[in-house]
Amino acid sequence: GGLLTHDDLAAYACEIVEPLTISYRGNIVFTNPPASHGVLLLEILGLIEGSDLCAMGAQSAEAIHTLVEAKKLAYADRNAAFGDPAFVRNPLPRVLDADYLEERRRQIDPSRAIDAPPPGVFPEELGDTTYLCVADRDGNMISLITSISSEFGCADLIDGTGILLNNRGGRGFRAEPGHPNVFGAGKRAMHTLHAYMVQTPDGKRIAGGTPGGDGQPQWNAQVLTNLLDFGLDPQAAIDAPRWTAMPGTDPEFLDRPFELVLEPGFPDETVAQLRARGHRITAADPHRGGSAHLIVRHPSGVLIGANDPRTDGGVAGF
Repeated sequence: GGLLTHDDLAAYACEIVEPLTISYRGNIVFTNPPASHGVLLLEILGLIEGSDLCAMGAQSAEAIHTLVEAKKLAYADRNAAFGDPAFVRNPLPRVLDADYLEERRRQIDPSRAIDAPPPGVFPEELGDTTYLCVADRDGNMISLITSISSEFGCADLIDGTGILLNNRGGRGFRAEPGHPNVFGAGKRAMHTLHAYMVQTPDGKRIAGGTPGGDGQPQWNAQVLTNLLDFGLDPQAAIDAPRWTAMPGTDPEFLDRPFELVLEPGFPDETVAQLRARGHRITAADPHRGGSAHLIVRHPSGVLIGANDPRTDGGVAGF
């Protein structure tokens, strides 16, 4: 009695696609293309490329404000213009173009939070989630994320298969006619799932990611800036307190006012300065900030794994 048929399942084929990439401070970051949210991670990194986060200082109000405002602009672009690439022409590579990123970067006020971030201008062109990463002795690395969305998906199990159907479409599509992400036959909803890999100028290779819906691009950006800007070791980069700027892209919450949710551990001065910039601050449960994991492979072949203390998981070598 549902919308999926046997023919739908029979017609499914796994896609092998080229990753999206961006150069961030000389590091090449790879992630999933749409319909995933990997483009949000890359746009956030592209927007903050022009800011000296290291000079601002880790956990400083200035650095957090810069990241949060970049997040707002990237999510505004996603909400306005992105959908299943089989049905709409996503504004790639424009959102990752240096000129476009500079244009958007100028919309960040270093002293004031944006309440209503405008989407970018895209000229019409004619024509519950689990994350893991693995590395082997030969240098191969895998960064993997999979999800059924809510805890039990749509709570429907296909008899005799053990397949639990997800409810990603119900949470990810839009209802407005003409929207690039509007519900339609054969379409994939824009979704939050993405993982990343990084190749550094000194030969390190990194695989990482986290579950967490609209938190994923934000938390991944924070872990990467902890590693690449602030020079933290892998475990410290994951352990550091995280912020989450909401709302994101979930239609259920889009009409809510912006809030900046902070985990425990940020300096009191940082919190006060963020409030002074106009951020609405709320406190987070210490386990709300995702479940990040990563592996760093040094050119020597040494592997360093790190797992998130916020949730279960671990690092193992064989």
